[in-house]
Amino acid sequence: MLEWQKEIGLAVLLGLVTFATYGFLFEEGAVPYSQHSDLIAVHLSVKHAAYAAMQAGEGLPFWRSDMLSGGPALTHPQAIYTNPLQWPFLFMEPASASGPSIWLHFLVMALSMQVLGGVLRLSWLARAFMAIAGLFSFKLIIITYAGWLPVLPGLVTAPLLMAGFIKAIEQPGLLSALLLTVGLGLAIQSGHLQTSYYVGGFFGLYLLARCIRWIRAKEAAHARQVMLTASAALTLALLSSAFLMVPLFAELEFSARSASDYDFHQSGGEFQAENLATFLHPEILGSPIDGSYEPVELWENVAYFGVIAQLLALLGVLWGHRRPYVRFFAIGLLSSVALSFDSIVLRTLFDLVPGFSLFRIPSRFLFVTTLFGIALSGVGLDEVVARIRARVSPGVAPRVAVALAGTLLAVTVWEGTRYVERYITMAPISEVMPSTKYADFLASDDTVFRVAPIRRDTMNYGWGAMMGLELITGFEPYNYSHYLQYVGTLTDNVVIDPIPMMWIDVARIARWDLFNSMNAKYILAGKELDVVPGHLSLVAQFDAEPVFGFYQERSTTPIFVYENNNVRGRAYWAGDLVFVDSPKKAANVSLKVNLNYRTVVESTPEGPRVSIRTPGDTLRVSKPRDGKLVLHANSKKGGFAVISEVWHPGWSASLDGEPIEIHRTNVALMGFYIPIGKHEVEVSFRPLYFDTALALTGIGLAGTVVLAGAAVYRGRRQREGSP
Repeated sequence: MLEWQKEIGLAVLLGLVTFATYGFLFEEGAVPYSQHSDLIAVHLSVKHAAYAAMQAGEGLPFWRSDMLSGGPALTHPQAIYTNPLQWPFLFMEPASASGPSIWLHFLVMALSMQVLGGVLRLSWLARAFMAIAGLFSFKLIIITYAGWLPVLPGLVTAPLLMAGFIKAIEQPGLLSALLLTVGLGLAIQSGHLQTSYYVGGFFGLYLLARCIRWIRAKEAAHARQVMLTASAALTLALLSSAFLMVPLFAELEFSARSASDYDFHQSGGEFQAENLATFLHPEILGSPIDGSYEPVELWENVAYFGVIAQLLALLGVLWGHRRPYVRFFAIGLLSSVALSFDSIVLRTLFDLVPGFSLFRIPSRFLFVTTLFGIALSGVGLDEVVARIRARVSPGVAPRVAVALAGTLLAVTVWEGTRYVERYITMAPISEVMPSTKYADFLASDDTVFRVAPIRRDTMNYGWGAMMGLELITGFEPYNYSHYLQYVGTLTDNVVIDPIPMMWIDVARIARWDLFNSMNAKYILAGKELDVVPGHLSLVAQFDAEPVFGFYQERSTTPIFVYENNNVRGRAYWAGDLVFVDSPKKAANVSLKVNLNYRTVVESTPEGPRVSIRTPGDTLRVSKPRDGKLVLHANSKKGGFAVISEVWHPGWSASLDGEPIEIHRTNVALMGFYIPIGKHEVEVSFRPLYFDTALALTGIGLAGTVVLAGAAVYRGRRQREGSP
């Protein structure tokens, strides 16, 4: 049988095994569920924004309005709308798409490991074992349990990235550049870039070290070829992903992540020496399922990647240390474990290495530990087979080797299936994403408004989009610092430092003027408010509404719905204007003035300096869509309109078709001047430098196609024996 036929046969076999063991993910009317699931708590809302826009024929959205009073959509680092592994979410209702998309990730993990084993020139049996070990790795299973939808793409395609680097080092050229381009492209568009960043760091350093060694050994020509191959692949991957990367880097100064400190990097989850015991058994310290693992987040701290895989990895190091890359993999494995601990080395990397500080929880280095370990297990199996062939007669050795490998594969599948059954369960969508009476009540209000849940356990933020609600709270790893300042002033009446935060909760309201300006018409509370201001009215009460409490099981809670009678519209005429020339001054002034009557505008001296309201002036907003508002204004003397949307330089406005300037207003909102008379104003969002980014993406994709064509042509010529 030809080599390519063996590879296709193995890929088909892996597909069958994946379907046999994970086929339950296709269960109709069900969704993967656990009480700790980020999928339920967060990510279904993110996917619903794209699904709803696609169903409406509007294409992928640029802006989300369902959570946190607005934020980027397509170019959000964790939206992952363009990653092929998550395309099912674009065309299927998100809860229904969850199982099929996650199944696809498992399959790709197996296939990626197969490719990595092939590049390492391991035997068919070793490649098969690596693929199965990846398919049933406990790390992959438990992050699926945790609902880490943004983490999955980067982890399952990381072996392709590793294979691309190795191919470029061993055989630089067109085919190697193509493989590395694909690996880098998938890594860049993986959503949660932490695994890709760590893998790229390890292999980038290794590639550089090898090139330096070649130069010293008078093999500079090979070093140049390797660097050229890697540079071409990186360039094409970056260009192809420019539509995401250019806007992201352009707005980085507004992101609270840019102000990350070391405490946030640790996020209270320091890796402890006792966690090393999870190499022996994944549940040796307990499990989140029954609450026996006290820190709960076992998916962060577990190091286990399969009993057979770990034994073979050890043999791979002991017996195969002279093989290519074994020492590197072993050093990488040990280093990834060491970097999970708080240490002077970790602090130095945080301070000095670009991009390192953007990520948190260093124990996520253990993702890389699993990848290195499974690669070593393939080497270990090959070493075991080599010793069988050396000690057993030639006629019997192949059968013994196949029987042993088959047994090891069967044990790995058996063990993995036990953890799959324990950690990945399905639940009816109707129970996990239930209809609620309070959502039906709010749907009867056809005005434009936002909703403020009081505390996180009142309603699940991940349900907001499916309910058609726009929340001012939520879970958001990628926050804008000016919005965090706004919420901090709203809840505590202080100007907070723009440090990154994951959860935005409203437990109290200290500044009702800021609350009113957010178009927050309704408050949802799990109990009657102790103090009810005069402008709030209890308009509905429901005794037992379903709720998904984060890190809690599904339950019910009473819901009290209060209406804010002082709510301001999605757009409203400003009061007296206060002008400042910097965001810092705007934040300080907002502490001293009542925004019900004053409006803080960041503006230069040019243009009108007053806003005059007269009785009868109107400002009506058509039903907004993600990233687009249309205003109909009518005023006798003109005035300044405040738009209750998070300010971003990507917003633009046109008045009767002519562009007008948008000013940052009231710290985190935006506004502009509207002249006398009747006018239509269209406000729309577009990612920064998006046209340029699209052009660069086109160049990158075209270059990749040319590279693929050239690689195919070169391969054909070589097979025909042409020079």
